[in-house]
Amino acid sequence: MFKTRKSNFQKKIDVEKLIKLNLELENKIDENGDLIPFEGNKDCLLYISKHKNGFAFYFNHNIPSSIREELKKINPEKILKGDEIAKGIFNEFIPCKKINTFVSCYFIDTPATSEFLDVIQVKNAFVIRKDNKNVSSAWAQEENEQAIELAVETLPDYQKRGYGKQVVAACTYDAMTKGKIAFYSYEIDNVTSAALAKSLGVIQYAQSTAYSSN
Repeated sequence: MFKTRKSNFQKKIDVEKLIKLNLELENKIDENGDLIPFEGNKDCLLYISKHKNGFAFYFNHNIPSSIREELKKINPEKILKGDEIAKGIFNEFIPCKKINTFVSCYFIDTPATSEFLDVIQVKNAFVIRKDNKNVSSAWAQEENEQAIELAVETLPDYQKRGYGKQVVAACTYDAMTKGKIAFYSYEIDNVTSAALAKSLGVIQYAQSTAYSSN
């Protein structure tokens, strides 16, 4: 788990609440705790998260109980790693086309303005411009009244210069000063994103895997 400075924004939030808040950026969660994806978002069949208290399961609302029961017979550690048997069980009902495993993090400390002096805002993105072009950008990939999910992109020739850290800090500052939770997630094997997360001092609250039909 990444360490961070003493918070000047909020206390740590319960991990299960964080998981739910993050899911609600792309889904409605019904009274049964099932996912109803918003129009235009990927159709998540199962979202499983491992956190300090155990595992959290969120199924798509269309998944029948028979499929759920079969999946719950599998060791959750295997499902978390993208199990082919689990994928096969889904395929009996609906094709499972993608399995993404990633690290789920959030910011507990609001960045200082001195951390992003080179950043300007262009529409809804926070960017650094060099050589007459946007070389690094961060923006809210998903957003609602409570939270944002951050996205960041830096051109290959301008990486390893701290630009990504600056633009993410600026986007995070904007969100957190509005009272929102800022989430930052990355694919588990993405070494570059992991290094950026560490440099930003985010808190890792879960490892998650999404099984999707598109």
